[in-house]
Amino acid sequence: MKFKILMIQYEKVLSKINFFADQSEVIDFLLNRIEISFLEPEQTIVSQNDPLYRDIYFTGAGLAAVFKSIDSRSRVKVDTIEEGKMIGVVSVIYDCNPQTSVEALSYCTIATIPNYDFKEMLCFFP
Repeated sequence: MKFKILMIQYEKVLSKINFFADQSEVIDFLLNRIEISFLEPEQTIVSQNDPLYRDIYFTGAGLAAVFKSIDSRSRVKVDTIEEGKMIGVVSVIYDCNPQTSVEALSYCTIATIPNYDFKEMLCFFP
């Protein structure tokens, strides 16, 4: 039951994103491949320059902050992310490490679409 509720939530989230608007086949494709995570405040969603974070992430409930590291000791908050935002697109499309870090500001649900599934979606639905 919990999983079905989350799928309904993410169907609504994905349909609000311009990239997927009116693309029910694409949304169904993605819903069958997402992995949902529950995060606590200050938990890392994406870490700058870390090659392990090359997937696409969608925010469900909660808030997250985007940080840009200036040097090894300091970083600057550059944005706040709310429900329905995509994270990681630049890393996937350009096949590079993330240029920023993203951390949960509150309890969050995050849907992850693995890099290869997102690229497969681009091939099936150009």
